[in-house]
Amino acid sequence: MEIIQGIRGEAYETGYDILQERGASLVPVCPGNGHFNAKTIDELIRIASENFSVVIIFIPDKPTEHTYRAMGYTDAKAKQKARHQGNNLRNNTMRSIDKIREIRGITVPKIINWVNDVESQNTFQEELRKLKQLYHQNVAFHQLVRNETHSVIKERTSEENDVQTRIDEGINYVLEELAWLTTSPSLLGVSHLAYIYHKEWFLDDFIAGKYDGTKKENLGFVIIR
Repeated sequence: MEIIQGIRGEAYETGYDILQERGASLVPVCPGNGHFNAKTIDELIRIASENFSVVIIFIPDKPTEHTYRAMGYTDAKAKQKARHQGNNLRNNTMRSIDKIREIRGITVPKIINWVNDVESQNTFQEELRKLKQLYHQNVAFHQLVRNETHSVIKERTSEENDVQTRIDEGINYVLEELAWLTTSPSLLGVSHLAYIYHKEWFLDDFIAGKYDGTKKENLGFVIIR
């Protein structure tokens, strides 16, 4: 794995600036996503810790319940699977952190708790309310979120019944993650923050303010894969 350089776009350029300054980074480790195995988590945390002075890891276990419900699981089963996978990823992440803890000159990451540190915050809830409103009012954003949700559902299940209803549930994961991304600098007390992921997403347009008219100059995007 390595940091991918040279991607064009405002969010990437901001991300590269934050990287060059050894600023703060936000690293998702996502339940239900096969990319995040133990080896990948080891490498991801090592690279982030070598290149950023602040490394915040979040595990969106609670939002993942929406994805499992969209895949057809009952509410109880969705909660159980999200909690179980979240705990497994948390344990793997803690083991990865322990491996680098004693290395001189390397940043020791911090894991935050979604319910306590994100979901319970009024700032997050207000941003989520705004994004839900934007989702219903902005045609381009509405379609983008639905397309992203549908692609995730298709990757994880072959079930095609009630697709639109499934998407209606699954969009909540995307909106919650975007609300967290938008509010994370203020909630974490940093001036700028680079979001780390393993593939290109629609974050460049979102951060540039294409959909809500608000440019998020304190956010950047960096790909490690």
